Amino acid sequence: PPNIDIEEGYITITHNGRTDTLPYPKQASSFYHLSKVHDSHNIAFTCKAWGIRATDLNQGVVYGVKTDETAMHEELYNRFDYDAIFGTALN
Repeated sequence: PPNIDIEEGYITITHNGRTDTLPYPKQASSFYHLSKVHDSHNIAFTCKAWGIRATDLNQGVVYGVKTDETAMHEELYNRFDYDAIFGTALN
């Protein structure tokens, strides 16, 4: 990983007297994670080409749907939607 802070995947750089904010390339550590990098690039390209907006969500490991604190109040229960083909669909 880089030895600098990268805020939300973008970096502001100055080169040859000009400054710009550019997407900082993600650095994958496996073919699976590399596929997620490709997804991000495809989403960014599509948004730019078609003038649309999208949210690129990166999922983390799900260890459960409750904590001791959230279990005390029904309003704080979390949903866990799972699909046998795609895995976690919505959490």
